[in-house]
Amino acid sequence: MRCPCPAHGLAISRSASPTLEPLLSVAQVAKLTGRAVSTLEKDRLTGYGPRYVKLETQVRYRPADVRAWLSERVRRSTSDIGGEGA
Repeated sequence: MRCPCPAHGLAISRSASPTLEPLLSVAQVAKLTGRAVSTLEKDRLTGYGPRYVKLETQVRYRPADVRAWLSERVRRSTSDIGGEGA
């Protein structure tokens, strides 16, 4: 049995039953982020892209991981290097 805690990607509702957001396909993430499917494949090799879930041969993304990855890339100007206060 898997641990139903937030650290492992499960959200606990008030009724204490775990709930999951539907996982996103590579094509869905490509459309949401404006990145090509092939770019997301390269991102997985380099570790640059959003965290992903590997289910046997299928790759899926948790919506929260995609949101977090996008949030890490918010900039105020072209001179922003990211990190704290970006």
